[in-house]
Amino acid sequence: MFAALPSAPSEATPFVDMTFNGLSSGASYQFSVGNGSGGIFRWTVNDNDVTDTGNPFPVTNGDTLITFCIELVETISTNQAVIYESIDPSGAPVNNGIYGPLGYAKKMKMRAWFGNFWQGNSVSDWTSDQARAFQLGLWEIVYEDYAQIGNINSGVFTRTGGSTSGVSTANNWFATMDDNVMRTFFALSAPNTEDSRLKQDQVTVPEPTTVALISAGVVAMAHRK
Repeated sequence: MFAALPSAPSEATPFVDMTFNGLSSGASYQFSVGNGSGGIFRWTVNDNDVTDTGNPFPVTNGDTLITFCIELVETISTNQAVIYESIDPSGAPVNNGIYGPLGYAKKMKMRAWFGNFWQGNSVSDWTSDQARAFQLGLWEIVYEDYAQIGNINSGVFTRTGGSTSGVSTANNWFATMDDNVMRTFFALSAPNTEDSRLKQDQVTVPEPTTVALISAGVVAMAHRK
């Protein structure tokens, strides 16, 4: 479901202003923790001012990129401009109720998910099944108890209805994932400066050719809706 998401300037913090161009390979699901639609989110960068030391968001004005959603509770409209901050993924998603942000262990699990299954930086790099499986896996990592991560059909986070597309692939990916193969990803959060503002947190690898795949012990730089 898509709905309006107010946008306002971030207060004296580095930001990236992007326009949401629409969703590709979208599908709608029902889960034990809530319902959502997700897939590949397509964006155009309007203004990039993210200059945090050690965590620049490597895009420039006019760039296009894709992201995936890591929240089930927020919505966004096509052609809407949203101001994001690039944050440490362990602190995302920010507005996640009782489930809280990822924390370190889930951040590392998500890095492995990116390391094993990120297909590329354009829509054409993904089949619809791959995109939906990747989206489902992100939600599984965010909402499932850590010890039970790995099956969309069981646990605290369970698919209860809606589309079945991508479910089998996501479960197969979890069964074969090498946790030692990781890719650093970026988390984007819309700061909540007003009571009426919602957050639409996203994750992406904006320039996959510059972000190394790593093995354990080796340091590298690293929607629903």
